[in-house]
Amino acid sequence: MSVNATKNALQALHRAVSGVTSAPDAYPASLETADLPCVLTYIGPGVTRWDSHGGDMKRRERQCIIRWYVAPAALGVGVDEGMQQAIDLLDTAIALYEDTDTLSNGAQIHLSESDAQAIRDSGVLPNLSYGEAVCRGFEVTISVWEWVS
Repeated sequence: MSVNATKNALQALHRAVSGVTSAPDAYPASLETADLPCVLTYIGPGVTRWDSHGGDMKRRERQCIIRWYVAPAALGVGVDEGMQQAIDLLDTAIALYEDTDTLSNGAQIHLSESDAQAIRDSGVLPNLSYGEAVCRGFEVTISVWEWVS
């Protein structure tokens, strides 16, 4: 498995979410209002170790930071615009990661009592930036396990 394949598998999962307009495999040059809500996966820190149950298999445990850009936060737009939509999608995102075990490439979203393997979220942010775009949205960090031969 590769890091890029896991990122793309997460993006495929996001594309299937009702209410998500865009979840591209490649990072876009910019975010347009027509692309929102847009979900982008960023690759965070990882650690590779021998898997105690897999014998000669190595397991890569990696944090994935997933940003959900929901609605534009343009000047002159009320603070509440897009906030309820972001709250609703935050509920959807948490349930998605709780309910999904194995991704299409065989990597797994790992949830346990360990803080390193918990679902973490930022709460709704009024100013999530991507290039020139500023959006209402949120960030979720999850632990993903990949097996490496």
